[in-house]
Amino acid sequence: MTRSWHAAILQLDQPAWLIGADGDPIAVLDGKFRVRKVRGLRVVDASAYPPIPGTFTAVSTYLGVEKAADDIVSDLWHGRLHM
Repeated sequence: MTRSWHAAILQLDQPAWLIGADGDPIAVLDGKFRVRKVRGLRVVDASAYPPIPGTFTAVSTYLGVEKAADDIVSDLWHGRLHM
């Protein structure tokens, strides 16, 4: 196996958009799936979860989508999000 393929295979288990607390220096997303320092952009898919879930990944993704939808509706309702 070539070195580049080995590196690519090892990288498959790492999240692309790490979700984390406000003080986490490597977290790209906040708790509401918003991309830090980018206004109006959210990432809601399995790439946001730090470890790969131990279940069928679609289940975790559906739960994340439901939470993100609730957050977006709440932000719209309370005037914190403008379309």
